[in-house]
Amino acid sequence: MQLFSHSVGLTLLIITALYACSGSRQADATNSRMASLIEASSQRTLPGREEDEITTRYELYLIWNGATSPETFFWKDGEAWMPAGVQKVSRVNVPADRNPRFLDIAPEAVQQGDTLRLLPMSGGKFAIPQEAAKASEKAIFFKTGGSGWMHIPVEKMTRKPDIAMP
Repeated sequence: MQLFSHSVGLTLLIITALYACSGSRQADATNSRMASLIEASSQRTLPGREEDEITTRYELYLIWNGATSPETFFWKDGEAWMPAGVQKVSRVNVPADRNPRFLDIAPEAVQQGDTLRLLPMSGGKFAIPQEAAKASEKAIFFKTGGSGWMHIPVEKMTRKPDIAMP
């Protein structure tokens, strides 16, 4: 009888451990460790004419940690959902006192360890996916081969000085 109770207890312990492990994988996908945010900034351009709108430009820098390449990147800021262009940051053949080079690349060409600059583009007509609508106010969203939407919350954003047009 004692052997039976030990085997039942061991079975319950194994089932609980398996359930806990599967739940933590789900949380990792949502809070994504596929990329590390380095810096996020925004800068407004004030138009020279009153009838024009103020525009905001975002720059998001991150290091791609994932073994698989991303398929696409999007930026969510409140209700705005914008596709993001991808540039690889390169310091090859650039003196230390100069700015790095930015090479336009397709998301599929991103490799593990690459430093990226994402430039969200306004004006698209993309519907916000249901998963993204529930997420934090500011976040970078991406997909990898066969995955659902993953995101990196942006908690701190540096605001650069406004540019006033003549």
